[in-house]
Amino acid sequence: MDPKFLECVINAESRVFGRKLQPLSAAHLLYLDAIQSPVVCGEGLLPEDLALAVSVCSRPIKLVQGAYVPKGTPDIGIDGLLHWHVFRSVLKRRHFFSHIRKWQTYWSDYMSLPEHMEKVGSKGDPITAPYVMTRVCMAAPLVGEERAWSMPFGLLCWMTDSNVEAQGGELKFAPDDATLIEWDEQAKQAEETGRRLLAERQGKAFPNG
Repeated sequence: MDPKFLECVINAESRVFGRKLQPLSAAHLLYLDAIQSPVVCGEGLLPEDLALAVSVCSRPIKLVQGAYVPKGTPDIGIDGLLHWHVFRSVLKRRHFFSHIRKWQTYWSDYMSLPEHMEKVGSKGDPITAPYVMTRVCMAAPLVGEERAWSMPFGLLCWMTDSNVEAQGGELKFAPDDATLIEWDEQAKQAEETGRRLLAERQGKAFPNG
């Protein structure tokens, strides 16, 4: 089984800056994008940025004002624990970097997405809707809107892609590393068998002496 699929499903509890993090979901990603968090925008990450991302991702997803979003208003200014970690991260960079590594592990676990191969003859038009919203729309008929917004995002992508393939859609999963190694070994064996057969035939056609 593809290790990337297993990684997005089977995960240990994640804690960053002393906070237990929820499974990273479509709703968390949407919120982080809305506040232009560096963890999704790719800009320079400061201790207060990480603390705010932790505050967002430590909150469960609830229906608020008609939308599924992280419950409550993330604000490190009124959170004593996060404020203390920010203060310590400014004084001790080692402390900050250790929690960045924890965050990266959390992020990679839940963003372990499937890889695809280009399917021969595929002529599908590119999707122009926001990526997160597209995934939720694909999953909602299968699991309901609440589960689509709150489930681990990697699992959401694997589920929706698997459903597309099962329904005959223009999608094909890329093989994992173990399968690629197996295919390579099979190709080498086939090549060696071909050489041996060719040598045997040439030996019969042109006997020595």
